[in-house]
Amino acid sequence: MSHLSITFQNLLRIMSRKYRVEQKFTTGWSVINEKAIKLSKDEARKWLEQMLAEGVNPDDLRAIPD
Repeated sequence: MSHLSITFQNLLRIMSRKYRVEQKFTTGWSVINEKAIKLSKDEARKWLEQMLAEGVNPDDLRAIPD
């Protein structure tokens, strides 16, 4: 049986993870704005919400680790 062990260092690394927000275009995935990189999880969520409010298809958006 395998146990998942999270060390304090791993927890800090996970909590400090940065994201970038991308949109799928006909040419592939690309960052939506030069300011949409190295974001906290909450900042990335705000970018996604803003893009959705502007009418961007949710299937064409993603936030991925940066």
